[in-house]
Amino acid sequence: IVVRKGERIRAFVLAAGPNTWSAFHVVGTIMDRVWIDGNPANEQVGLQSLNLSASQGAIAEFRLDEEGTYPFVTHDFTNAAKGAVGLLRTENAPHAAGGH
Repeated sequence: IVVRKGERIRAFVLAAGPNTWSAFHVVGTIMDRVWIDGNPANEQVGLQSLNLSASQGAIAEFRLDEEGTYPFVTHDFTNAAKGAVGLLRTENAPHAAGGH
């Protein structure tokens, strides 16, 4: 997913379950604000990972302040080992050798 450096990003995250927790994490940044279950009364600030039980969701806001590629994962790394890794890349990030 290509984004602008410094742009506020709002991610809507869901631990779809049915029985596995998730810890959403964007490598290299801190989530400025998070609303557990999308409820303004449940606001949290300054999180590195967002722990969600099965079927629980949240809204997370953060910025990528440096040009680069930022993987996002759940810290249940059995999923990452199966390929469940996403990438946020800023518009002017250098491409990896051989990449597009």
